[in-house]
Amino acid sequence: LAPTCTEAGTESRVCSRCPETETRPVNALGHSWGAWVTVTDPTPETAGLKRRVCARCGEVEEQSVPYSGERNKAIQFVVGGDMYYIVHMGDVDYYVYSKSTPAVYWYGESSLTFEIVLGSTWSGDGVIVSLNGKELKPNADGSYTIPAGTEYVKINCDPVATATSGTPSVCGYCGQVHGNNLWGRIIAIFHMIFLFFRNLFK
Repeated sequence: LAPTCTEAGTESRVCSRCPETETRPVNALGHSWGAWVTVTDPTPETAGLKRRVCARCGEVEEQSVPYSGERNKAIQFVVGGDMYYIVHMGDVDYYVYSKSTPAVYWYGESSLTFEIVLGSTWSGDGVIVSLNGKELKPNADGSYTIPAGTEYVKINCDPVATATSGTPSVCGYCGQVHGNNLWGRIIAIFHMIFLFFRNLFK
C-alpha cells in the first residue's frame, strides 16, 4: 500500500525459497508545499489572505496576512453611481472610480485635497460629504481637505438637494434646486444676478 501525504503505507517482500511474506510500515510522505501565493492584499480594515498548494496531493493551506503598513494615512472613499473623486497628491492626480479599489494610501505629512465629480445619476443633486460620520465642509473652490495627521478615515457622499439641513431652497429665477457643488453654486449666483436685474427693470 503506497503511503500518501498524511497516511502511512506498507511494503512487503516474499521469501524466495518459501511463500512467507514480511510486511513493514512506511511513514507518511508529508506534504510537498509550493510557494505561498497572495490571494488578497491586507488593508487597514481587513487582513489579507495567502495560499499554498501541495504538489503531491493538491491540498490547500491558507493563512491570514496582517496589515503592516501605516494605518494613519489610508483614506477609504465610498463611491456611488457614476460619481468619482479626483485626489490631489503633490503633482499627481488620482482618479478614484467605483470599479477600482476606492482607497488611497497617503504617506505624506501634508494635508490631502480631493474633489468630487458627479455624473448623470446625480443630476440636480448636491452631496453631503462625511468624514468618519461627521460632515466635512467644502473649501471656497468646492474641493475638500483632509488635515495632515488625520487617522484612517472613510469618506462618504450622500446625495441631497442641498448640502445643508432643512427644506431645499428653490431658485427664484429658474424654479430649480441647484446642487451644492462648485458648478451648482456658480449657476445659482448668476441666476441671483439675473433675478435682481429682472426685478429691477420690471
